Amino acid sequence: MKKISMKFIIPLLGISCVLAITTILISYTTVSGIVKEQAAASGIVSAQYNAEIIETWFKEKIASFQRTATHIERLDYFDERMISTMLKDAAEADDSFYSVFIGFEDGSLIDGKGWVPPETYNASLRPWYKAAQEEKGLVITHLYIDQNKKNMVASIAVPIVIQGVNGVLAANIPIDYILGRAGEIIYGKTGYGILADKHGLIISHPSQSYIMHNIADVFGNYEVIHLDKTYRDNIIVETVIIDEIKNLVVRVPIKTCSWELLLIAPLLEFQDPTKQMLKYLMITLGICLLLMIGFGVVIGRSMAKPLERIIAEVAKLANGDLRNNIEIGSKDEFGLLSDELNQMRKNMKAMLQDIQNESILLFRKTGSLLRSIEERHDEQYKSGEGSDVNMMEKDKAGPANTMTKEQIAAKQSYLQETEMEENRTKKIAGTEEVYAIAEQINNIADRLEKGIRSFKI
Repeated sequence: MKKISMKFIIPLLGISCVLAITTILISYTTVSGIVKEQAAASGIVSAQYNAEIIETWFKEKIASFQRTATHIERLDYFDERMISTMLKDAAEADDSFYSVFIGFEDGSLIDGKGWVPPETYNASLRPWYKAAQEEKGLVITHLYIDQNKKNMVASIAVPIVIQGVNGVLAANIPIDYILGRAGEIIYGKTGYGILADKHGLIISHPSQSYIMHNIADVFGNYEVIHLDKTYRDNIIVETVIIDEIKNLVVRVPIKTCSWELLLIAPLLEFQDPTKQMLKYLMITLGICLLLMIGFGVVIGRSMAKPLERIIAEVAKLANGDLRNNIEIGSKDEFGLLSDELNQMRKNMKAMLQDIQNESILLFRKTGSLLRSIEERHDEQYKSGEGSDVNMMEKDKAGPANTMTKEQIAAKQSYLQETEMEENRTKKIAGTEEVYAIAEQINNIADRLEKGIRSFKI
């Protein structure tokens, strides 16, 4: 039979394990969410900071560029030499410009650095010229190779009218500074930053082989599995799978040039604090679990010990031992139960004593009744035998055929005695039945006496 202490300890252990596992799961989920939010927040801050630097840099170039366009449009007449000088001054004023030039709708070009294009060159067919004409305003083109410098540049272009001659003022800007800035971005331990234009072409990437390739082509299995949150200013945080690895991606737009800065880092890198927390939490919960088990054993034993003593004493009562009191000594329910059992023992002892006394008295009275019945039975038997003898002698004395008055009277007396004999026989039979009942009562009293003697009072 399983002890009551084990019945208490095993459920307590089960409940403790369930609580510990639930606590670990809830804590891990909660902390993971908090860590992820903190990682996203730090990524947003870093991305916004670098995006603002790039945007400020572009705004400075645009402001300088627009001042040059305004000065050229204010010329009183179309003077190619004057225009060339102004373009040269603008290029030298800002060393970040490779060159400043104007293309006209007839395909001709004036370059501030004095570059003369080949005869096959048509300015009106260049991407920067078309983009400005289509936009009818200032544009920053996507990256392309400058045919003069043979480097990758972006162009700032704006439509311009010089004394009725339509053209487009443009400047080639090297993106070395931007690439260097994006290359310095660190996100997490191994995370990095990517610059992409509005068409999804990669402008900046730690690996040069990805430059000028589309994001969808570079990350063929780029799959957004969870859009975590969209913030103001179109800032997006999402969880994506790249090369079968979950990554946290922060996307911040650069409005001036319609580019986008992406910060990418493996999600597991941000889970290290969570793993450390989980380790310490499991150690703490393990210690608490051991303490709970220890307390459970102590409490279980403290509850089981008085109950086991009560069970042992009740077993003695069941076997007829009424001699000992149940001493628990506590003032709780166990103490109250022991007091009630002690009172029950006293009541049983008193009741058995009364039964014993009554059985002794019954046994004595039954013996007296039996002796009285035997004496009466003997007397009736002797009285009946004498009457029979007398009657037989009277029958022999008279003649066979003559009956005198005396004989008639004797015969009547005989008949009366015969009737009395029958009644006496019935009485004897009743007496014998009473005798049998008395014998049964005597046996019951004897067994009751023996049963009471089996109790230890």
